[in-house]
Amino acid sequence: EPLGIAGVPGTCFVAMSFQSRLNGAYDLGIRPAVADDCGLQIIRVDRVEHAENINDKIMGDLRRAQFVVADFTGHPNGVYFEAGFALGLGRLVVWPCHKDDFKNTVHFDTSPYNHILWSDPVDLRERLRNRIRALVQAPKL
Repeated sequence: EPLGIAGVPGTCFVAMSFQSRLNGAYDLGIRPAVADDCGLQIIRVDRVEHAENINDKIMGDLRRAQFVVADFTGHPNGVYFEAGFALGLGRLVVWPCHKDDFKNTVHFDTSPYNHILWSDPVDLRERLRNRIRALVQAPKL
């Protein structure tokens, strides 16, 4: 059953590595799954123009988000922090990670969570769309 709404309804914060090798994962997987398939607003801090302290911007956006997609591919430290902060706020965290990057390398603190293990951006889009539809209560229009 979908969880109740906290934060701004229909808003998703994306935490992930900004390495160029993962642009396809975002552009062809995460963004279309969240925005196109589920009709939700998406925030990825490196793709938003702002003049704020980046840390303040991230914390504010996490507070405003209804849920967080935290992709652990490459195991970036910031993603672990942002997912933990979101959990502390009581937000739903969705846990994708490339399947080859997950084996024996995911941190033991996050390994008990039900990760979406994806193989390519198309697979990520489908799996993420299905998870969001199952868990996120869409805002009433």
